[in-house]
Amino acid sequence: MGEDMHHQRDVQAAEISHSTHKSQLSRAPQTAQIPPITPKTPLLGLTLPLQPDLTPVDLADRLRSSAGEPFIFLDSSQQNGAESRYAIIAREPWFDCQVIAGQTIVNGQPADQTIWQVAQDFLHNHESDFTSLAKWPNQLPFCGGLLGYFSYDLAVLESNGLVPMPETYDLYSPQARLMAFDQMVIIDHVQNQIYLMAWGQHQPATQAMVALQTALATPYPSIKPHPPAHAYQHSIEGALRKNDPTMQSNWSKQSNFSKEKYCRQIEHIINAIEAGDVYILNMTQRFELQTPQDFWDTYCQLRAISPTPYATFFQAGGQHILSFSPEQFIQIRDRHVTTRPIKGTRPRGKNSAEDQKNREELQASLKDQAELLMIVDLERNDLSAVCEPDSVVVRDLFHLETFATVFHLVATVEGRLAEGQDAVSCIKACFPGGSITGAPKIRAMQLISEFEGLRRGLYTGCMGYFSLDGQTDFNILIRTILSDGQKTTYHAGGGITWDSDPQSEYQETLDKTKAIGGLFDVDR
Repeated sequence: MGEDMHHQRDVQAAEISHSTHKSQLSRAPQTAQIPPITPKTPLLGLTLPLQPDLTPVDLADRLRSSAGEPFIFLDSSQQNGAESRYAIIAREPWFDCQVIAGQTIVNGQPADQTIWQVAQDFLHNHESDFTSLAKWPNQLPFCGGLLGYFSYDLAVLESNGLVPMPETYDLYSPQARLMAFDQMVIIDHVQNQIYLMAWGQHQPATQAMVALQTALATPYPSIKPHPPAHAYQHSIEGALRKNDPTMQSNWSKQSNFSKEKYCRQIEHIINAIEAGDVYILNMTQRFELQTPQDFWDTYCQLRAISPTPYATFFQAGGQHILSFSPEQFIQIRDRHVTTRPIKGTRPRGKNSAEDQKNREELQASLKDQAELLMIVDLERNDLSAVCEPDSVVVRDLFHLETFATVFHLVATVEGRLAEGQDAVSCIKACFPGGSITGAPKIRAMQLISEFEGLRRGLYTGCMGYFSLDGQTDFNILIRTILSDGQKTTYHAGGGITWDSDPQSEYQETLDKTKAIGGLFDVDR
């Protein structure tokens, strides 16, 4: 399908200014409707036991290409219950929908539909393709469909001018991308099963299944084995569990803000809150990293030292996304909608006593509880727009969750998808997540553009899948390394309220960079 050529074209197109790009594309042939693609054979499925000596990383190793062909690993590296039960691996895309400078591109051709409309049409046209998998366990979250991401910048573009787009941006990636893949694997950590799927677009599904089995049985020759987590602990122990002032000063040299300027911006935000513009605002800074020689090796190291339930590895040509997100944006199971916003952070302690102190401090913090309550109220309103009346409820408010470097307060908001709504319309209505904007959402986004002064790009967007049977799961792209092959970045931020302390808020962003900062040599 010429993915390398398509990616090169995408990067070149993204480098053109918005107005020039739109002008050029307006002269290109427009497709009035995306035609359905009929599979050569139905989706083919096969269930195999997961060998005890194989891990999800081992399986992903064997399916990933070092040449940069598109590949997605929706990981669940923190094995802690229902949120981490499944992992999904996909390769060999046959359908590729992107948004570049606001223009929808389908398999390399301009389209006059939005990516949301393309997604709905695709899922409708192919909803019967998975009927051949009817004998599979009905709890599986994915049975073929679309995998990919929506960037924060897409939400800015779709605000109809209400939110200004910052001029400054130097990381070139499509503003959204959804793909359908010929070869897919689901890993069930509970049942120790792997489920193979072949769609049969590049070749008949039986041949694709043989290729998939062959790849899984043969380790990729260039992949070196990745040691367990403890092998990395010596070199990064200080970053994980100690407040290292040397690391913090090095981070500040790589940020788009000095510490002084970041704190001044927080003071401006507090003034805006006191003036009644917003109740809470998510403010972030961006760190520039040295581009890794091997993104996959970097991902595996960070996965080992900082496991999270919504981790992701994505590659397509020079574009890479390495996400270690702890936050679920939207999940849909049998039309039951769940979102789990995070607000409130404390660092892990140097020892168990300090751990307990920080945990109790977070649980008792009225400021952090207020932050989460404001975002929960925003998420309730967002879900109410697409859910049945009176079905939206809040559960597990102020639930404390533990991660490798931080503690978080989390809430669960649930609802029942209303008649006439689907997974795509639900994601669109709630996007972007309120925990990474603030409230009210549009005014918060306007102030984000003003105070951050830099396009967020993919950061604080979302990544996940739309399954053909209506199941959906997207994370929020935080704790995420982004690269276009030339520049590599990492953002960190937090919610600002009227009683925020600028110094503490700045420190919180550093607490969220510990695992990343410990692995990268930021002095270079």
